[in-house]
Amino acid sequence: MKFPRSQRWFPWIASLLALALQGLARGQGVFRMDNFSAPTHVDSALGPLAGTNVLSMTLAGSAPDQLVPAGPTLSYLGGGRVRPEDVSVPGVPAFQYAFVQLVAWDSARWGTEFKRVPEAVLGKTDIAPVLLYVANGNVRWSPAFGSSAIVPTSVPEPSGLSLLGFAGSVLGVFCWVRATRAQL
Repeated sequence: MKFPRSQRWFPWIASLLALALQGLARGQGVFRMDNFSAPTHVDSALGPLAGTNVLSMTLAGSAPDQLVPAGPTLSYLGGGRVRPEDVSVPGVPAFQYAFVQLVAWDSARWGTEFKRVPEAVLGKTDIAPVLLYVANGNVRWSPAFGSSAIVPTSVPEPSGLSLLGFAGSVLGVFCWVRATRAQL
């Protein structure tokens, strides 16, 4: 097709525009991390809402069993809500679904580094799907969690029955060693 001299720039502009749009469509997927649907509580589902001493980390991935830490450590505004933050999901492009979970912990007790927090003291939401968008886009989707993260403030202690079993085992070993020495 032959364009008039004044429109010869059209194929070049159209090609560049198509390349730019393709780059956007294949870019890293991003979502807005916000737990408005399920605010974080302390100690129980009816306990107080999480305050500024609680920190959170977003776990995200392409499947529910492939969640990895994504984005920065999130602080709380009070009232159980995290400070909203755009989070990119590694390996999942824009306009695809990713799976997201919010984990929370008491930073006064366990510090600010997620990797140093024991698994047993993490409060966790359920895993929710979220549609990713292009970074710097106007549309912002957030995950709709069905259950709140509940942050325990006390360390789980062994039950009395398990302590009694341990003491019985130690006593049994002690008696066996004593009986064996008496036979020598």
